[in-house]
Amino acid sequence: MADPVPETNQAEVSPWALFTHLDFFLFWSSGVAMTVAGLLSTLISSQWLYDTTGSAAQLGLLGVVQFAQLPVALYGGLLADRLDRKKLMVLTPVVVSLLLVTLTLLSANSALKPWHIFAVTGISGMVSMLGNSARPAMLPRVVSRNQLTHAITTLNVSSQLATVIGPIVFWQLFDRVGVARSFGISAAIGLFGAVL
Repeated sequence: MADPVPETNQAEVSPWALFTHLDFFLFWSSGVAMTVAGLLSTLISSQWLYDTTGSAAQLGLLGVVQFAQLPVALYGGLLADRLDRKKLMVLTPVVVSLLLVTLTLLSANSALKPWHIFAVTGISGMVSMLGNSARPAMLPRVVSRNQLTHAITTLNVSSQLATVIGPIVFWQLFDRVGVARSFGISAAIGLFGAVL
């Protein structure tokens, strides 16, 4: 005799049903926008730094700056638990986008220096980590419990797709519109994510 199939109290839900919920759609869209904006800013900064200095060591130092952000990730979750997560999720992309606007203006006025790239990369990375710590805790507020597994899977796949889209956008953008406009577009994508 075959073992009975265990009953589940979760209804079968289509993964596409998630997108019928406006809250999830906005949550998902903002995450994709922020990922693309972050990748763009990293690629633009790296390319500009290498074009300007011609030094692989400078790119290595940029990696060190990014590595130095990791302690924030350890405490980001703790901070996210103590602060209003929704405000943290809105405030952090706004701050990152304003930093990108700063790079846009510096570049447009031919005043951009390598130390600006290092400072903005370090600060925006730490700020982004704080916001990213709050995101997972918000997911159960935008989908029902029986859709949570689909939502997590959708967010993970979307994040991976955004990491592919970012370099493609960079490839089409940097040579065509230049550094200042590329930073400006990245900032606009980030602000769009904050609004969502």
